[in-house]
Amino acid sequence: MSTELGYIRHSGSRDIKLQVTRYYGGPEIGPCIQLSGQMEEGNTGYIQLNKKDILALTKLWKNEIGKL
Repeated sequence: MSTELGYIRHSGSRDIKLQVTRYYGGPEIGPCIQLSGQMEEGNTGYIQLNKKDILALTKLWKNEIGKL
């Protein structure tokens, strides 16, 4: 079962609306976040991140912010 958490409007270089959804990936994967948006050819593309992925992305982003 998934839960729509909301939208990120005007996202990225193409100014698209990203849908943010939470879902459960099972006992081995745990809770996850899915970001979905319309691709240039009209299909919906998505990326799925589990807790480990989100923590790694957050660490990378914090390191990048520190360079500014």
